Amino acid sequence: MLNSMKAVAEIQGLHLRHKTGTQIEVGAFGTANGYRLEHVEGDTGAIDQYSTMPLLIERMEIVKPRLVISTNYVLGYGAGQGDARLTLEKSTRTGIVTVNDGSRNHYILKDDASIAQYGQIERMVQIKKLAPVGTSEAQQINTANALHDGLQANSR
Repeated sequence: MLNSMKAVAEIQGLHLRHKTGTQIEVGAFGTANGYRLEHVEGDTGAIDQYSTMPLLIERMEIVKPRLVISTNYVLGYGAGQGDARLTLEKSTRTGIVTVNDGSRNHYILKDDASIAQYGQIERMVQIKKLAPVGTSEAQQINTANALHDGLQANSR
């Protein structure tokens, strides 16, 4: 049951926290600071096995590298498989090029200025939980634009 609640909360961008006894609160607690921790190296999840209380973070330091070279050639997909998966095909954003491999079109997020400066740095990204909520053209365009924005955010 708790795993189901965790999955729904993650999809909705919400948090779970222990309230009292067997009660759990679900919500968007606190104020957004622009950072999201998704994968903390070294965290094995073992702390969950030994404690039933929430973990208090007393101090956190955010370290940014001095020079970050972005991925500048991104093949990205959203939810789905094969020809049915979400692509950038219907996106109205700029910086998308179409590459044909002889059998199908692939839609690439490409940054020509970065490629000229650093060379082509390729990456394939799939945002598995991003899917249109309906089949209308507007919903497909909005979802393709969200895919573009997600890929761009993850290429930095």
